[in-house]
Amino acid sequence: KQWRTHVDGLPHGVTWADLKDWARDAGLEVEYCEIEPSTGLGMLELANPRSYEEALRRLSDVPFRGRRVHVMEFEKGKGRGGKGGPRGGPPPPGRGRDRGGRRVHVM
Repeated sequence: KQWRTHVDGLPHGVTWADLKDWARDAGLEVEYCEIEPSTGLGMLELANPRSYEEALRRLSDVPFRGRRVHVMEFEKGKGRGGKGGPRGGPPPPGRGRDRGGRRVHVM
């Protein structure tokens, strides 16, 4: 099972790297992240159930760059692709798009 969460309410101008660093600074093991800058919605894919549960418990309603964000269970159909990206999943390693802050596989 993939351990994915939605992150809603991201501030304007935040990048995938900002989101990844924020989650990692909270002690979470992040495998992949993605943002949709025009909607303020992001997705975190965590490495294990512990990081997933911690993300839901500790990061929701916490300030991130001056805005309260909401971390919630991943729901299919929310965001562009509903399955982690516009084409239904994360890109192969090394094949993500990082200019514009959208899709990047984080190692």
